[in-house]
Amino acid sequence: MKNEIKIKQTMELATATKILKDLAASFEEGTICFEKGEEFVTLRPGNLIDLEMEAEMKKDKQKLSIELCWRTVEPKKKEAPAIKISSQEPEMIAPTPEESDTGETGSDD
Repeated sequence: MKNEIKIKQTMELATATKILKDLAASFEEGTICFEKGEEFVTLRPGNLIDLEMEAEMKKDKQKLSIELCWRTVEPKKKEAPAIKISSQEPEMIAPTPEESDTGETGSDD
């Protein structure tokens, strides 16, 4: 057993989706075993997970980075804001007149 396995390759969306579903199912079961050839690393998530996500859009490339980490000894619990992930963009709410009024007239006179 190794301490680290890195996986970086280009694949079809369906293959990436299956890998993410397998990861989620293994995470839920409490044991994640990464295999690459003859090498493997087994992780056992704790009850408190540090989650870091970053979504980035560039000219012709989009990127989603997800980092999950935990300690084998449980730290004190922190309150976290609510997170929602979906395939739908949120509806944009127009600002109220009070929110949009900056007190400027827009002219230099």
